[in-house]
Amino acid sequence: MTKVQSRARQGIAGVAAAGLLALGLATAPVQAAATPPRQIVTVIANVNKAYGGIHEGKSIHDMSSIKAFVTRAVQMTPSAPDVVLLQELRKEGAAAAAKSFTNKTGDKYIVAVGPPRNHPTLDYAAKQIHTETAILLNTASMEKSSGGGFIKSSYTHAEGSGGKIKVKKNAFVLATQKSSGLTVALASVHYTPVGDLKSKAVSDRLRGEWSKQIATTLHNKYPTAGLTNIGGDFNTIRCFSGAFKSCKEAAFWKYLSTHGFVDSLYVLPQPGGGGAESCMTRATGVDFVFSTGNPQAGGIDTHGGYSDHKLRWVKNVAAPYAPC
Repeated sequence: MTKVQSRARQGIAGVAAAGLLALGLATAPVQAAATPPRQIVTVIANVNKAYGGIHEGKSIHDMSSIKAFVTRAVQMTPSAPDVVLLQELRKEGAAAAAKSFTNKTGDKYIVAVGPPRNHPTLDYAAKQIHTETAILLNTASMEKSSGGGFIKSSYTHAEGSGGKIKVKKNAFVLATQKSSGLTVALASVHYTPVGDLKSKAVSDRLRGEWSKQIATTLHNKYPTAGLTNIGGDFNTIRCFSGAFKSCKEAAFWKYLSTHGFVDSLYVLPQPGGGGAESCMTRATGVDFVFSTGNPQAGGIDTHGGYSDHKLRWVKNVAAPYAPC
């Protein structure tokens, strides 16, 4: 069967599935056609599978929560996701997520960059190195264009709270959209929690520095990329102090939003309108997708149940954006 025939069959199946959903006889929709050229659908999630999954009460080798996450992601997105940025998972979890997306969508997903081992931590006398971020690509729409790797975010003992330094390794890669030739620079980030650092002020400064480092590294490695998406768990909210209209923006948010990136979900209006005020209601989470593209659509899961985080998804177009 050709790809065109496959997509046509999916379209027909989608109509049938919609009828079954109305009757309560189906639990997940069949995916729509591929994302249009120069548009990228990105899903992000901290899946809480690297260190035991305290909210699951299950073994780290039990992949049922990964499958539940994938089911929700496929249900929520308008087309099979092109890119999936994951945090807090092992090599086994990354492979399970790719396999589950493949089974759910009919498109083959690969782990473009991911943890090299099932144990996410290398433990030394004075520090720990955590490698628990991954980037998945949908090979029906995207191809890996570089070897990729990891960008370390770290700090000094003087900046820490007294424990071992936690070095975080943030996955990155360059991909190309097959339908358009659009090159997309990607990073999946997971910053050290605020409590591991000396103070809130130190934490804020470091998050700004880490974000600058990641953005600069991607720009230097891939200067001609048509789109750049940096997404993941920043482990703090948009506001350093205050809230909503009185918000003093955190250093990471301020740096990225003034250096060519937009907080994709923040600028999207809530369903039903609401304008700038509805943008404010999206500012309370710690998971973000910063993009150099124009956000067209997106959403935050309201169900959850697969992690202590809830997935986000956005569709970005490689074009200038209109700020909220």
